[in-house]
Order: sequence, then structure tokens, then C-alpha cells
Amino acid sequence: MNKNATVIIVGAVETKIFILIHALFYRHYKPIFIKNHADYQSLPPYHPNCVNYTTEATFTIVYPKHKSEIIGTVDLDGSQQPIVFEATHANSDATLFWHVDNHYLGETTSKHTIQYIPEPGEHLLTVLDDEGVQKKILFTVLDK
Repeated sequence: MNKNATVIIVGAVETKIFILIHALFYRHYKPIFIKNHADYQSLPPYHPNCVNYTTEATFTIVYPKHKSEIIGTVDLDGSQQPIVFEATHANSDATLFWHVDNHYLGETTSKHTIQYIPEPGEHLLTVLDDEGVQKKILFTVLDK
């Protein structure tokens, strides 16, 4: 077992588990990791009587990062190209709801990417999941 494994105690049984950060895991390594580790098990859900203090771990906004500055891209014909927002969720069946500056963009399930063509200036991206967990980030689109 990996020396960086986390020890958890379930009842009277002590078990070592290896936890991968879901933002990286689901995006890049899940298919490879599962193929090479047939004994891999996802973390069990929280017991209903337990308080879940890890709402930070439910989902992650991968792109853009908070307070990032983005330069809009233009195609060869001069048309502005969209920015692709991306998030990952610990629950592969979760639905995410996307808003920019309080305007609804849409929802995603499974693969959490959505396109948006912003105007130059500062914007607020708000993402909510189907459990009501909400994350917000600011980003700035620079003038060409």
C-alpha cells in the first residue's frame, strides 16, 4: 500500500486507503488507474447521520481559476471563439448549473464543460450542483 495512504477506521477494522484528488483523477487518470488497479474502490457516501464538512471536496471549478485574466481568442475569419469552462464533481451522476453574471448558461451532467463568449471586463462565474453546493469565482476577460 502507498505510504501516503490515509488510514480510516470502520467499526473495529482499520483500513488503509489511497485517495486521489478528484479534479485530476476523473479528468486524466481514472480510466488508466481503474484498469491497472482492479481492487480500486471509490469512497463510500457519508452516512445520513454524519455531518458532511467537506463541501469543498464535492466539486471543483477547473477552469478558469479565481481571479484569472483571460485573453479572448479570435478565429481566422475574425469571429470571437468561446471560452470553455470546466469543472469536476466527485459524484459522476451529478448535474451542475452554470451562471455568468447572474445569467443562466445551462447545465451539464457527467462531462462538466460549457462554452461561453464573454465581453471584455470582470465577470462572476457561479456553479451550483444538484445538492445546492455553490462555488463562485471572478475572472477578467482582457480587451484584444
